[in-house]
Amino acid sequence: MNDFLSILSNKSNQDVYSFWHFFFDEPHPMDSIPRYIENFESEHPVIYKSANSALIDVKEKWSKY
Repeated sequence: MNDFLSILSNKSNQDVYSFWHFFFDEPHPMDSIPRYIENFESEHPVIYKSANSALIDVKEKWSKY
């Protein structure tokens, strides 16, 4: 997991958001951030914020269908 976070930490905010958008984008998106991603909030707040924003956007997108 540390390698994953290290790689994401070196990417632009847009790239991190894009990754999470791809990760969550499915016809029945998750209702909330998974616990293992919630654990990022204290040590990697930018990554967590991007994940949370992407999930909100994906849920909004799919709510139209």
